[in-house]
Amino acid sequence: MAQRLVAEVDRLPRRSLLALDCTHAQFMDFSYADEVISAAVAALNDSSVTEKFVVLRAASVPVAESIEVALNRRGLACVHVTTGGEVQILGALARAA
Repeated sequence: MAQRLVAEVDRLPRRSLLALDCTHAQFMDFSYADEVISAAVAALNDSSVTEKFVVLRAASVPVAESIEVALNRRGLACVHVTTGGEVQILGALARAA
């Protein structure tokens, strides 16, 4: 799954946004969040060059928490738009040491 998602990210044109709709995901363990979501965000890590970004949409609190832990551990971050329209940053805005 992670390889397929990263391949899709690679095919995106410059100045793209990959929106991952999490509306129907009720649970996501850390391992999956780390392997799949972190892989997609990491593939776009140098956004100053690629101008490609990942945005999560409507993740439940447990799903958002798993993703945030996974991103934090890798020193990555992405935007999450909640079902109520609130914009959050999940993960770390500064690289982990």
